Amino acid sequence: MNLQLKNVEKSINKKPILKNISFELNEGEIIGFIGDNGAGKTTTIKSIFQEYQIQHGEILINDQKIDNNILKKIEFFPDQNNFPKNYKVRDYCYYNYKLSKEVVNKDEFNKLFEKTMTALNLQEQLNAKFSQLSSGMQKKALMVMVLLTKPEILILDEPTANLDVESRLEFNEILKMLSKDLKINILITSHNIEELETLITKIVLIKDGEIILSKKFDKTKEKLADIYAKHYNRPSRSLVSGKLEEILKNEK
Repeated sequence: MNLQLKNVEKSINKKPILKNISFELNEGEIIGFIGDNGAGKTTTIKSIFQEYQIQHGEILINDQKIDNNILKKIEFFPDQNNFPKNYKVRDYCYYNYKLSKEVVNKDEFNKLFEKTMTALNLQEQLNAKFSQLSSGMQKKALMVMVLLTKPEILILDEPTANLDVESRLEFNEILKMLSKDLKINILITSHNIEELETLITKIVLIKDGEIILSKKFDKTKEKLADIYAKHYNRPSRSLVSGKLEEILKNEK
C-alpha cells in the first residue's frame, strides 16, 4: 500500500503550518519523520487521518482519496496519555478490532487476543487494565492491538518515549518484525536519532512546515545525527565529540 502526500498545505488561524508538503511511504519502507517541536509533524499526521482539513494538495492511498474504508487500513499508535487507562486491555483491543472488521466473532477474537498476548510475553496480563501495567507493558499491549487489526500502514508518534533501554529494544524488534514479516509500511516520529538509525529505511526531514529532505537512508554509509545536524545548521555529534577530545587533551 502506497501513501502519498502531494503539495499539502494547511493553515491554522491564518498561520501557515504545512507548506507544500510532499513525500511518499512505499511498500517495505520505514520512514523516520524527523523535526523539531512545532515543525509540523503532528499536523501532518492529523491531516493524514482527516482530523484536519487541508486547504491545498492531496493525500492519497494507492492513488485514491482517503475515505472511511481506506482509513480502516491505517493504524495510529496512540500516545500513552491518549487512551482510557481504566479500560481492560482485552476490551480496548476488542473495540478497535471491531472498527477494522465488518463481521466479528467474539470467541475467535478472544483466541487470537490470548495467542497474541502470549507471543509478546503478556500472558499474565490477559485481563489487566492498562493502569495496572508498566509503561513498557502498556506499549506492548497497544502493539497487540496493532497486530490484531493488521493494518497496511502504521503511524507512530514518539512510541518509545518514557521506556527503559530494554523495553525500547524489545519494542523496536517488534516494529522490524511488522515491517519484514507482515509487510506493514511504517512512519515513525522520534527525537531519539540513534534509535531511529537502527530502524528506518528512509528519512523525511521537516522544518518550519516544509520538507527539507526526503531520501533513502543507509545506516552503513551515513550517520542520521550528522544528516540532522547538517540540515538544521547544528554541530554534529561527531564534531562536538572531536572538539571535546581536543579540549581534554589540551588540559592534560
